[in-house]
Amino acid sequence: MSFEMNIVEMERFHQETVSKFRLPPLVIASRKTPDGRILEGNQMNIHHNHWGVRQIVGRGDEKIMWFDFDNVVDVRSVRLTAPRRKLDYTVKKVLVLSNLGATGEKPTAPLLAINRSRQYDQFVRWRLSNGIEHNDNLTKHHFETFCDDMSGDPINFLPIMDRLDFLFREIAQGKLHISEFYKEDAKNHRQYFDWPKLAELLGTTKIHLSTSRTFVAELIDRLGSLDHPLVPKLVDSLNRKGDREDRDDYAESSVQKRLYPWMKLYRLAVEGVLNSGVLTFNAFEKRTPTQVVRSLQLRQAQRTSTLEPEDFVGLLKEASKWVFEYGDYICEAVEARRAHTSGPIKAHGKRFVARIDPLRPEGAPKLHYGWTMPEVPGSEAEGRISLGSAVKLLLASCAIIIGCFSARRGGEIQMLRSNCITQVGAHYYLKVYIEKTLQGIDKIPVPKMVSAAVEMLHRLSQGSGYDQAYAPLFNFLKLTSRVSFEFTQNMKDFVEYTGLRPANPEAEWDLASHQLRRGFAIYYYYGFEWMDLDSLAYMLRHFDPEMTRVYVTEAIAGEVARLEDELRARSSVAKEKYSKELKAWTDKTKEQIADLRNVVDEFDEVRVGAYVRRMISQQKGDDHAIGRGVTRLKLDLETMVAAAAADVRITSATNDEGTFREALAKRLTTQAANRFLEPVPGGVAHCTANLKGGDDLSLAECNKLSAAAKSPGADERTGRYSKVDLAFSGIYPCLNCIYGVLFKPNQRIVEQRLTNEEAAIETAPHEREKERRRAALARRREAYRAAREAAEIA
Repeated sequence: MSFEMNIVEMERFHQETVSKFRLPPLVIASRKTPDGRILEGNQMNIHHNHWGVRQIVGRGDEKIMWFDFDNVVDVRSVRLTAPRRKLDYTVKKVLVLSNLGATGEKPTAPLLAINRSRQYDQFVRWRLSNGIEHNDNLTKHHFETFCDDMSGDPINFLPIMDRLDFLFREIAQGKLHISEFYKEDAKNHRQYFDWPKLAELLGTTKIHLSTSRTFVAELIDRLGSLDHPLVPKLVDSLNRKGDREDRDDYAESSVQKRLYPWMKLYRLAVEGVLNSGVLTFNAFEKRTPTQVVRSLQLRQAQRTSTLEPEDFVGLLKEASKWVFEYGDYICEAVEARRAHTSGPIKAHGKRFVARIDPLRPEGAPKLHYGWTMPEVPGSEAEGRISLGSAVKLLLASCAIIIGCFSARRGGEIQMLRSNCITQVGAHYYLKVYIEKTLQGIDKIPVPKMVSAAVEMLHRLSQGSGYDQAYAPLFNFLKLTSRVSFEFTQNMKDFVEYTGLRPANPEAEWDLASHQLRRGFAIYYYYGFEWMDLDSLAYMLRHFDPEMTRVYVTEAIAGEVARLEDELRARSSVAKEKYSKELKAWTDKTKEQIADLRNVVDEFDEVRVGAYVRRMISQQKGDDHAIGRGVTRLKLDLETMVAAAAADVRITSATNDEGTFREALAKRLTTQAANRFLEPVPGGVAHCTANLKGGDDLSLAECNKLSAAAKSPGADERTGRYSKVDLAFSGIYPCLNCIYGVLFKPNQRIVEQRLTNEEAAIETAPHEREKERRRAALARRREAYRAAREAAEIA
């Protein structure tokens, strides 16, 4: 069948192709139009334009997400349902059916399948913007052009600016009227620019336009040239959102997703699923999608793509303030608002203000009694935020704290249940449902502040009728309706409201809930620097960061080894006797191993980053480490400095400091694979012992103490140590250890401890105890002096 089909042939091809399939089991509903009646069971129809799939939001909560086959794909509101686009309509349906398992493939997750279907829409928009009528007409040259277009600003992926100019010419000629882009919200009568209307006319999506700072600026500029009374209102509505950041479409992973249609359309042809509307060549014959993306010159933006330690601390401090300083105040306000069930709301508002305002902590916002409130200058609401907004900010604060110390995805945090915290002695554990791989409960060691954040969420839900043990933790009921909570968006709203800025003044926040997974490791490697932060120190003081290291490097590593052993055993059986169940288990286990390794890799990435930062601080003179382990530190640094200097001479014609620092960081990153600067519990020192072999760990002072404690009277332990026993570390052992190093923050902690010990001498119950304390203090001070001398000699 030729790809130059006419409309009648395309309709016949559609009926013949789609009728071969049945709706997959994952599809639970369908409807003809976006606002049409939802049909289920035998009433569902594969020819409907909208298919619904069940998406699990939490264990027990679900919602329907929709595949749409009538989206706009070309300028002037041309949709896939247009007669000339029937072939693209058919191809999209087959692509979705394939993703849902109807063609024999393993079904993908519904949300992934929906995103892939939207990538196909964008692919069709690009193709039509280049004057290519059907997929069969595409060539390798077109693929290269597609890749070039991806490497620039996303707004220029389509000729949007040309289309915008044409639209304004039609407005100037009277063919369109500016009032068509003005709409009024039915609830609060605020004026809005009609983004969906504009997106349809320009042949794209609302998100593509409204999240581009470049496009919004161009739109405001063109609107400003019009002489019409509605223009100021339209411009004002656009400026209210003018401080939003562009979407992060420059990341390799985001760009790579756009290549999916090129891969899938060729595969559908090779597998014989489709013989029209597909590709006749393999775009990835010589290079993988990853290699293609990495060859592109992607435009880099000044973004905080990962959460730097300083930004992590700032975010955690602000969240801690809201939870531990403002939380009770907001909970009290919620309780007061829920108490109002009848009577005039304004009279209740006065009682609310009289009761709640005196409770307001310093720095906390004044609260309005409404879950929402009007923005009317001079009204009673002026200078306040709605109670609903305050609740959202408190939910975000709790989620940030929990996310920082659980190393889990944002979706898994949102799925937490009210009974997610267990306490064993002085230790706390978070029970979290691992959604993607394990599909079961994991227990993660967390500090007390996570338990406190969960308790705050419990209090927030009290009296709502939704505070049972198994209730979703983040589902907050106002009276009869829920407060919407989406982790990433609420975190962005939290940062915007509080005015928090990244440590780098040239950077902008680019927040996502998954970035908090690094907090697990950041606390371990940088937590000792926070000892002077009162808002954090109180809640963190009972948490041993060594629990974190053991969990990641030993518990997870052990689980990976167990799964790999079981996988090898079952794989040998699978070769002899194939079964779908065994293959499904194998695929799931491989994903689980990859997920666990990812946690370990993220932990190690932070470890390497901490090593590089501390070594560069030594080289710049910003920090002066002391201790018997400094000799090794200085030798390693001198070696890397010499190597980096040589790299600069070889690869660069310039000798500027920035080039050298970049070369040094690269060298230190490589060196960090076999070098360690592990924090000692209590923040008193760092351990430089090589935990991958090469060092005689029996010489570590903590291991000597450990051996003596386990075998009283024994001179030394037989056998080789595989790790250092940090349970026996401390000021005196680390100051005397050949592997001990103290950076400036460590030195401040030690000096404070020595000062406290001196003050404690006078509180001794008797003279003998005073003498014992004096002698112990003298030993530690002598060891501290010797550590300083060792650094000067090294």
